Order: sequence, then structure tokens, then C-alpha cells
Amino acid sequence: MSTAFSFQTQLVSIMDALSKTAVMEISKLVEIESKMLKIEITRGRNEIASLTEKLQLMEKLLFMAQERRQGTAAAACSEMRESSENKALLASDNSKLFLFGLCYIMLVIGSIYIFHLLSTGKDVVMDTQKAPNVMQHPKPSAEHQQPLFTNSFMGSSSQLPRADSRRLEMQWNPQLTPAHATLQEGKQVVQNVASQNISASRNSSAKRFGCMQCGKGFRCFSQLEIHQRSHTGEKPFRCTLCGKRYAQKGHLYTHQRTHTGEKPYRCTICGKGFIQKCTLDMHQRTHTGEKPFVCVSCGKGFTKKCNLKKHLTLHLDPSLN
Repeated sequence: MSTAFSFQTQLVSIMDALSKTAVMEISKLVEIESKMLKIEITRGRNEIASLTEKLQLMEKLLFMAQERRQGTAAAACSEMRESSENKALLASDNSKLFLFGLCYIMLVIGSIYIFHLLSTGKDVVMDTQKAPNVMQHPKPSAEHQQPLFTNSFMGSSSQLPRADSRRLEMQWNPQLTPAHATLQEGKQVVQNVASQNISASRNSSAKRFGCMQCGKGFRCFSQLEIHQRSHTGEKPFRCTLCGKRYAQKGHLYTHQRTHTGEKPYRCTICGKGFIQKCTLDMHQRTHTGEKPFVCVSCGKGFTKKCNLKKHLTLHLDPSLN
């Protein structure tokens, strides 16, 4: 009777300890996730502010281009003694171009921002903790991205005198109108800006997490965390049967098959089972005769890389023959 009571007491204490440990782990994970979400929200706000500044800059540039085109159109009309109806038509075409450019730019910037959020959303869910030696590649700020718009716009504005000469020739060509030429120039400016925006967004979203020790970049934080264990020597995954530790969970699962006897990879020719797929691939070369590792000195082939290394030592030190 006393033995049953002591066993029950031990069981209750074990369950209590396990429940406390589970609560601590869950609270720790919730805290880490909340921190990562706050970081993502802050980063999203910064991106929105940067996109707003770029949009305001484009509005100013388009407005300046509109004023310049209106001035050159008025001068050309006064020289060629155009009628008041042509002046009103040119002004309406310019206003349509201005509105079209603004709508197109807002649509492109919005689609780029949505694409960026979708590409980074998976990384936020997978990241469970943030190490102190994490280095994120800095994102291009609004000051660095403004020349992107300025260069593309200056390239198009340098062609304005050519457009003015074409506008003078249109007076003698009834098949061309000022509205058609103005719309074509505006579309080309907007398309150049949009293409540069997309390329800049793709470059900024690739491999954002960098290692502080070797500088290698990764797309998500979980990959960086696994890589950093090669520098720190950390092996958090421990085998409960023999106590051996591993840096990755997949390596622990592979090791545990040596205890359980599980061999999920089976040869289709002879039926022999293997713990790892790489071991199965090397075994199948005995059936197929494939020798992918070839010596560059004598051309001899080997099924295993270790055999090729042993063979290369014979070329380096002929006395071993």
C-alpha cells in the first residue's frame, strides 16, 4: 500500500514538473513571436514611409514636367499662331497624362509592397528566436533610392527638346497629334521607373540575414540560426539513448535509426535496406557500375569520394605504391 502511494506521489511530482516546463517553454515561444511581430510591424511602417516619400517625389517631378511641357507648348503655339481650341486640347491631354502617371505609379508601388510582404511573411512564422550575433543587411533608405527615380526621369527629360521639335513637325503632319506624342512619352517614363522599382525590391528582399562571423547571407532566420552552430559548436539535439548530440534535428533522427534498426531506404534491385539515402545511392553504383568520382591525372573512376582521395595520395607520394 505504501509502495503504491509513493509511486503515485512521484508520478504527481513528475507531472507537475513537466507541466511547469511546458508552460515556461510556451511562454518563451510566445514572447519571442511577439518580439518578431513587433519588428516586422516596425519594418513595414518604415517601408510605407519610404514608399510615401518616393510617391511624393514622383508627384513633384511629374508636376515639373507638366509645367515645362505647358510652357513649351505655349511658346510653340504663339510662334505658329495656333488657335485657342488647340491650346485647350493640349492642356487637357497633359492633365490626362498627369493623372494616368500618378495612378500607374501608385498601382506599381502598391503591388511591389504587397509582393514584399508575402515573400517575408513565411520568414516571420518560421523564426522562433533572434540570436545576439545576427546581422541584417540594411535596406535601402529613401535617400539612396531617390536617385533611382531622378536618374530615370532626367534620362527622359533630356529627350524633351527632341519632343519639342517633333511637336513642331506635327503641325504639318495631320496624322500625328500632340496628345499621342505626350502620352507615349509619359508611358515610357512611368515604365522605366516601375522596372527599376521592381528590380530594387527584388534585390533588397534576397538574403536579408547575414552571419556576423563569416558574412554568409541567408533568406530566413532559421537557416542563419542553424549555420551559426557551426561557429559556436552548439548541439542542442541530444539522443536520449546514448547521449550523443547533434546540431540539426534531421541528423538526430538519422542517428536514432541506428538504435531502432529502421532502414527506410531500400534497394529496388537486391532489396537491401539503408539508414540514409546517400548510403543507398553509393550502394546502387555497385549494380549500375557508375563511377562519378574520376581522377584528373590518370582518368580512373571510383564509386566513393573517399576512395578517390586515397588514390590521389598515390600520385602525390609515389613511394606508397
